[in-house]
This record gives sequence, C-alpha cells and structure tokens, in this order.
Amino acid sequence: MEFIKSATAYQLKDKVFIQGYSRTTIGFTRLTGTVFVAEDNNNLDLGNAVINALNDCKTGVYHETLEEYDQKKDPMIITTRMKTWNALMKLSKNVHIKMPTIDRITFTPMRFLGTSGNKKGYTWITDKMIKSDLDPEHLGHALLQALALSENPYLEEAK
Repeated sequence: MEFIKSATAYQLKDKVFIQGYSRTTIGFTRLTGTVFVAEDNNNLDLGNAVINALNDCKTGVYHETLEEYDQKKDPMIITTRMKTWNALMKLSKNVHIKMPTIDRITFTPMRFLGTSGNKKGYTWITDKMIKSDLDPEHLGHALLQALALSENPYLEEAK
C-alpha cells in the first residue's frame, strides 16, 4: 500500500501546531517527529510549517509497545502545553493535511464530536476540503481557510 504523506494541524488561540504522520514497521500510522508551530496570522510561516511537517513523514518507524507509548510524553501535548489530548481537542480546531500528489496538498476541516460516548473524536468535513499548490503563502492561506471551516461545539459554547 502506497504511503501518502499527511499531517494534522491544531489551532489553539493564536498559534497553529502541525505534526506529520509516519507509518510504523507493522503498518500503523502515528503522529511522529517534530511539532511545528506558527502564528495564525502569518501565511508564509504556516505554509513552511506544513511543508516541514510533511517532509518529516517517514515509513518504517519503530512501533512502540503500548507500555512504551504510555510511558513517554506526547510531543503535541508537550508543545501545546496541554495536560491531555481531551483538553487539546476541546480547546482547538483541527484540520487534516494530505499530500496526495507531488504538486497538490489538501486541507480537510474536521468536526469535533466530543471526548466520550459512542460518537467521539473527529469526523471529516469532506465537502469543505480545500486544495492548494505548494507555494508556502498559498498553503498558509488554505490552512487558515480550512481551520475557519472546522467545527468544535465546545468553542461555540465558550463564546
């Protein structure tokens, strides 16, 4: 199966945190590597963070045991200074980034469903997907557009 580079972006207050996915030695896909951070008002920096996160995607990454995974601190949680994934998800907007071809990147806004119950986590808002070429300014603009289309009812309640 072909490995398609992808990443996730979380907008938390005035910053965007982007981290790439890698494929492990047994075929699972996990967030790995550096978390790239950019201010949400700088298209060039955002676009470069997208490119860096996608360039950080790898295959053949060591697949940690559950014990190893539970014992380490997650880079996204450390970088965002959140205590848990649940806290991060409730306080942010999320976009899935994918590079399906060498000259195109897609940004799919995500709808946050919650942190408990049968429907939890995220679902893709595929009809609002945004496509971009590889120009960093265009990538940053496309990411901000997708973040604006992302949905998080917890953020709406806070207003």
